[in-house]
Amino acid sequence: MSSAQPLDDAAEDAGAPLMFPNVGEWVENWFRHVMADRFDREHRWCKQWWRHDAVVARLDALHQAWEATRLTGDGAAVSAWWVQHADPHWRAITATSGPLHQCTPDEHRATKPIATTPPPPTWFDPA
Repeated sequence: MSSAQPLDDAAEDAGAPLMFPNVGEWVENWFRHVMADRFDREHRWCKQWWRHDAVVARLDALHQAWEATRLTGDGAAVSAWWVQHADPHWRAITATSGPLHQCTPDEHRATKPIATTPPPPTWFDPA
């Protein structure tokens, strides 16, 4: 699961290459290093973060926003990325009630999707 393609196209069109071609490269080579000191008893993590759809979706959004912010060269935008993007997503990802709540740093535990009743086939069609 990755939605990095729109940013890849935008960066390519602008002639600016991505520093990290996908969320996996970004997490492994940048994000996990800068977030290393942000753990305590209140936070959860899973070494297999990529097996959690909600975590991948949030980290992919962070990666895309980070690449776009990096390309601006604007220090205020970089600061805003931390305050408006990284910090809230990190709190949601690592919260004791978040998507990694059943995992430990050393053990992945699969989560089950929430139960739903599918909407009728035309429910979301324009009126």
